[in-house]
Amino acid sequence: MNIAAYIKTSMVDFDGHLGATVFTKGCNMICNYCHNRDLNDQSPTMDEAAILKHLEKRKGILTGVTLSGGEPTLQEDIINFATKVKQLGYAIKLDTNGSNPQILKALCRLGLVDYVAMDLKTAPNDYKAITGMDFEQVRESYNFVSTLKHYEFRTTMYPKVSFDDIAKLAKMVDTGHYVIQQYRPNHSEALKPYEDQELLTFAKEQGVRIRGVNENLNL
Repeated sequence: MNIAAYIKTSMVDFDGHLGATVFTKGCNMICNYCHNRDLNDQSPTMDEAAILKHLEKRKGILTGVTLSGGEPTLQEDIINFATKVKQLGYAIKLDTNGSNPQILKALCRLGLVDYVAMDLKTAPNDYKAITGMDFEQVRESYNFVSTLKHYEFRTTMYPKVSFDDIAKLAKMVDTGHYVIQQYRPNHSEALKPYEDQELLTFAKEQGVRIRGVNENLNL
């Protein structure tokens, strides 16, 4: 695969697992706030064999591997790579934007993915403005992921994503599988994020989980 970066040990990417994270190159969305846009540069691809060797060495210490990006399902050989990781005994989490439903379905139906985290960027009617894609291009993935046992939908609270947008999404999804997460500016002229407290209040009102905020604030 075209691998841009590899985190050898992570405690935050895959809940319940001490794991490693593989970041692939390339994405077909244009989200302005993405922290991983630099993964699309022309730097050399990391050595897949070396990563697999490290995972083999860490068996019994690490238990999970997250496939992230970029958009991992754009990689032609992701099924082959995931198979090799699975054969080492790891649980696999897939981070996806849902734009490639056929590969997403194949990975799950082959038993290669244990947990899917799919981004819902904003409400369907505003999708193209944020991502460059219509929501219809991810609807098939959304419908499929909704049938899985272990999954989440998540939305980054970019300031151009309104509370009304999130309220619409909260009505679409099973809120027990929905997470909103704080946006972190990725350059000096980026938009100012929502205040943690207003996000906490909103999450409580909508009955959804939240990440990336100070949860000790007084509400």
